[in-house]
Amino acid sequence: MALLDRQWFNRAWIVQEAALAKNIVVIIGDRVVAWDDVVQTCVFLQASGWAFGMMHVIDPTGYRVPYGYQGLHFASLRAVCRLEHAPPSLGSAISLPSSVFPTLPPSTVGQAQALDFLAQFIISTRPFAASDLRDKVFAPLAMVRQALALYNVDLPDPNYTVLVQTVYNETTALIIAHSSDLYLLSEVEDRCATKTQGLLSWVPDYALTTHSPFNEIPGVNFNALPGRNKRCLVDRRTGSLTLTGCYFDTIQAMPANTLDEMFNRDAFVPLIDFCIMRMGHYGDGRAEVLWRTIIADNDGTTSPPSADAAAGFRRILELKIAIVHHGDRLRDDIEPLSDATWTTYANFDELRALAPAAEAAIPSTTELAAFAERWRLIMTRALPFAEAKEVAGPSAMIALAAGRVYARRRLMVTESGIVGLGPVSSRKGDQVWFLEGGKMGYVLRPISGLDDRDSRKTFTFVGEAYVHGYMRGEVLTQERTFEEIVIR
Repeated sequence: MALLDRQWFNRAWIVQEAALAKNIVVIIGDRVVAWDDVVQTCVFLQASGWAFGMMHVIDPTGYRVPYGYQGLHFASLRAVCRLEHAPPSLGSAISLPSSVFPTLPPSTVGQAQALDFLAQFIISTRPFAASDLRDKVFAPLAMVRQALALYNVDLPDPNYTVLVQTVYNETTALIIAHSSDLYLLSEVEDRCATKTQGLLSWVPDYALTTHSPFNEIPGVNFNALPGRNKRCLVDRRTGSLTLTGCYFDTIQAMPANTLDEMFNRDAFVPLIDFCIMRMGHYGDGRAEVLWRTIIADNDGTTSPPSADAAAGFRRILELKIAIVHHGDRLRDDIEPLSDATWTTYANFDELRALAPAAEAAIPSTTELAAFAERWRLIMTRALPFAEAKEVAGPSAMIALAAGRVYARRRLMVTESGIVGLGPVSSRKGDQVWFLEGGKMGYVLRPISGLDDRDSRKTFTFVGEAYVHGYMRGEVLTQERTFEEIVIR
C-alpha cells in the first residue's frame, strides 16, 4: 500500500512514461519488482474489493485515487500505446468501466466511436495530477495521437500559449461535436466544485481529480433514451451547444441539506420530513421510492437492487444516528442516552404510521434507541468489539452504493411529483430534460438567448440527474415533444 500511495503514481506525465516505456521495473530500495507483478497485485486489489475498502479506511472522504487503480490504468495505457485492443495480462479477472480501463475500439469503427474512446481516455486520466493544468488534456492527447491516427482522427498539437479554459473548452467542443453520444455531459461537475474559471457550462473541469457520474457506478447502466441518436452542433464563436431533447418537468422543491450532509451530519430528520410532505402521492410505497432514489436504485453491484436492500438502508439510519451520539471510537465514559433524545426523531414514527410499508426501511424511535444502546455497549467494551462488524454488516453494501452517489448531490421533486437526484447547485425552477445521445436526465437552467429572433429555448447546463422510474426508456412510452435547444 505504501508503494501505491507514493506521489509517483499520481502524476499525469508519469502515466505517459509508464505507458510508453519498452521495459519497466519497480525499484524499491535494493529490490527490483517486475512491473507485471505490480499489475497483478492491483488486479487482486480491484477484483477482491480491497481497493475501495482500503481507500475508505485510510481516507474516509473517498476523494482519492483508489489503491489498485494506478497499476491497472498504466497496464491499460501501455496496451493502447502499443496499438493493442486489449491488455492481455489482465484477462477477465476484473470488470471496470471504460472510463477507468479504456481499450482501443476495433480498427473497423468510424471516427465517432474513436472519439468516444478519446473522451473515455481523457476522463480515465483525471485522477492524476499535473502542475500545469493544461497537461491534464495535453498528456492524454499525446499518448493516443498515434493510436487515433488509425481512425483518421487528427488531434491538435499542444499549445502552451493559450489559457487552461481555452484548452478545456476547445477539446470538449471537438469531442462532443463528433462523438456518437453525450458521454462528456455526465462528466461535468457541479459548479460549486469547479476550480477553472471561464469554462462553458457544458465543459468538464479536467483539473478536478474526482467525479462520480451515475453510469460509472459498478452494476449501473442507465439509458434513458435508448435508440435516440445524438444530433449536435457546436458554435465555437458563441460557445453554444445545439442539441435535441424533450422537456420532462420543472424542479419544485429540494431539501435544504445535501445528501453529503444527510449521511455525514445526521440530517435524517429533514429527509424524513421531505418524504412526509413531498412524497405523499407515492402512497404506501413512498419510503421505498425514497431509499431507492437516494442510492440511485443500485446496491453497488446491480441495478435495480432487490427489496432486501431496504434492510441495509434501515441499518444505515440506525448506525449513522448511533455514531452521531456515541462516536465510533472505543471509550469508557459514554453515558446512556435519555428518552428525550428520541423526541427529535418523532417523524420516523409519523412516516411509519402514514405508510406502514415504510417499516421495512425506516426504524422506529424505539428501535433507534435500542440500536444506539447496543452500539454504546460495544464502544465501551461491555460487548465484544467484534459485534461492531456484525451490526454494521447489513448496511455495508448499501453504504458503499450511497457513498458513490451522494457526493455533491441532493434530492429533488418536480412539479408533477417525480423524485430524483440533481447537482447541489440545482434550484427551484430549473428544468429536467432528456437529450438525444444522452443516457441520463439533465438539469438545465433557462436563460435569455443571444438573438431575439431565435425562438429556440436557451439554457445553461447544471448537471446530470437521476430521475426515479425514468432511467430505462420509460419516457419514450409517453407523449413527449422533441425539440432543438441551445445550451451555453
